[in-house]
Amino acid sequence: MSVAAVLVTGASRGLGRGIAVEAAAQGLSVAINYASNDQAAQETGASRGIGIARPFDLGRQGIGLSALIEPIERRRLGQQQR
Repeated sequence: MSVAAVLVTGASRGLGRGIAVEAAAQGLSVAINYASNDQAAQETGASRGIGIARPFDLGRQGIGLSALIEPIERRRLGQQQR
């Protein structure tokens, strides 16, 4: 069985939060990224089983997306092995 995984950026509030919550409700493995609002990101993920990536400002040059994607991939692979 394949488990779909998504990374939602800007997910601590607004549209990003809505997308993350809906994706989790649809059964997807969800990880979120946020720039600086740690409390809002924790609230988004806490009760919904959403993984929270470290805060990154993806607008800055030199941010390695692999640092965000690797934890999601590890989680997805772990779910496939169940």
